[in-house]
Amino acid sequence: MKTIFDTPFEDYSGSIILESRILEFLSYWIHYLLSDEKTFESKKALEEKIKLAKDFVDTHAFRDLAIKEISRYCGLNNCDLKKGFKNYTQLPIRQYIIKTRMETAKKLLLETEKPIGEIGDYIGYNNRGHFSQLYQRYFGKLPSEERL
Repeated sequence: MKTIFDTPFEDYSGSIILESRILEFLSYWIHYLLSDEKTFESKKALEEKIKLAKDFVDTHAFRDLAIKEISRYCGLNNCDLKKGFKNYTQLPIRQYIIKTRMETAKKLLLETEKPIGEIGDYIGYNNRGHFSQLYQRYFGKLPSEERL
């Protein structure tokens, strides 16, 4: 199959063939732009990037994460990332990070003998009071009450 670039256009018949190939290309392009294929591909690509962002957050939830850093990592702008992440996890990114941290803290409180301050440090809260306050808001009791 010859391409547009292989077509000689020195004579009239070559020009007509070249023009027909250009029109054929434009026809395919217009069909593609108007079809649902493009939408399907972009939805699938967006979903893959959101999954990538969630995996990144899961891996780095215990350190200070900026939305900008996550968006750069997965290749989405901040708005698309926030909207897509919330649709995928049912939580905004910040709330998802808090949930991940609090669930890990509860697990560590119940399964280890580590001091509460050390657990708070481990999950990313250097201020023990702030950690205790968040924990109480999330679970309805203080971390110290969890071990009783």
